[in-house]
Order: sequence, then C-alpha cells, then structure tokens
Amino acid sequence: MSVYAMVMAIGYVVGSGMARALVLWLSYRDVLFVARVIALVSAATVMALLNRDAQVSQSESAESLNEPGEPTVSLLWRIKTSCMATFSYGYFQAAVVLFLPIYLVKSGKVQEKDTVLITAFFAGGMLIFSSLWARLGDRIGHLRVITVLSIIGLSMILGFVFLSSWPLMCIAIFIAGATLASISPVSLALQGHIAHPRVYSRANALYNVCYGVGMLLGPPISGRIVHDKGCEVMLYHFAAIWLFFAALTLVFRRDDPHAAKAT
Repeated sequence: MSVYAMVMAIGYVVGSGMARALVLWLSYRDVLFVARVIALVSAATVMALLNRDAQVSQSESAESLNEPGEPTVSLLWRIKTSCMATFSYGYFQAAVVLFLPIYLVKSGKVQEKDTVLITAFFAGGMLIFSSLWARLGDRIGHLRVITVLSIIGLSMILGFVFLSSWPLMCIAIFIAGATLASISPVSLALQGHIAHPRVYSRANALYNVCYGVGMLLGPPISGRIVHDKGCEVMLYHFAAIWLFFAALTLVFRRDDPHAAKAT
C-alpha cells in the first residue's frame, strides 16, 4: 500500500510539474487537453492489463466465491476506522484542491501562476513520507500514527489563515501532504491487518465507496461555506473535520490489532 501511495504521489508531482511548465507555452485549455490524452492512454493500458490478469486469477476467484463470506454490515463495522479515514481525506482532498488556490489568490498571498505548485508540494510530502509512516505503523500501530498525522495536518490547515509568506506556505503545504495525504495509504495498511484476506476485495470496495462519498460531498458543502461565510471559515471547517476524526480514532483505538495485541 505504501508503494501504491508513492506511485500516486509521483503522478501528482509529475502532473503538477508538467502543468507548471506547459502553461508557459500553452493555454489552460490546451494543458487540460494534454491531461485528457494522458488519462485516455492510462485507461487503455489498465484495461489491457486487467483483461490479462482476469484470465490468470479466474480460478482463484472461483475458489474464493465458494467460501462463506462475512456480512457486509459486520465487515464495514470492523474496518470503520479505515473507512472514516478515507472519507475524511476524500472530502478534504476534493474540496481543498478547488478552494485553497482560490483563497490564496484572492487574499494576495500567492500569484495565480504559482497555484499549480500547491499540488506538487502537497504530493511531494506524501511521496517522501508515506512509506515511513506505514513502516512506523507496523511497529507502533497504524491507528496511533493516523491520529498523530491528522492532528499535525489540521495544524497546517490553520496555518494558511495566518501565513503570508509564500516560502512558509510551501513548507506548510508540504507538511500537510506528508501528514494528511499519507493517512490514505496508512489506513489501507491498517485495513490489511483488520480484514481477512478472504474478504479483502470487499473491504477495499467499501473503503473506496467511503472515499467516493467524501469526494462527492466535499466540494458542494465547502463551496456553500465559501459562498456564505468565506474561505477562512472553510479552512476552519476542514480543521474541525480532522479534529473530529482524530477524536474518533481515540474512541475506537482498539480497532487496531496492534493496540489490541498490546492490551
């Protein structure tokens, strides 16, 4: 899961870096067209690999279908901390990528041409630290690591309200990526310890549903807050979401098999 997160972070870093370079010669519309071409090539590659992998794993899937499965509600309850983590991150990620650049430009803290670097610094933190946090979670418990990361990350979110220096904001964005963005792969690692391999595919499906619901809810709710209350209140509400999530991880800390084993 750490490797998965690192590859995703590389895509974020390379993509935002390419966007920053291309806008020097192309319009925003042309840059988006290049992104669509890359997405199309990626989708075709995945489809070709899926067809090949499906033939290899067909017999294994048939065997797993014959085994008794855990009820979905019971499985969801056991992996609830992982699902809450990915919901919170999906909500935050989908909204912050839209509204944080708007806030920084309107407040005069960042020039519009530099906003594409926000994703690069955010993903850079995820790229460098996600594997480290996952390995640390193997030692002391993934849920404990997630709690600490969420608290550090929400502190960086609040920092955007008070910071005015672009270099300091880059540092805050980098730390936010190293903490909040790393929660996703660490929560997947946690889920791998909780869910039995037999039901891991279903657990991943539930996990992705929670991630998708968060991404669907984040932009409209945050947009309404920006429209009615302003961007600063939006940042406060992001911090409140992560604070609430951190509190839940403390309430359900025994969901982590490492904590249960220590007890």
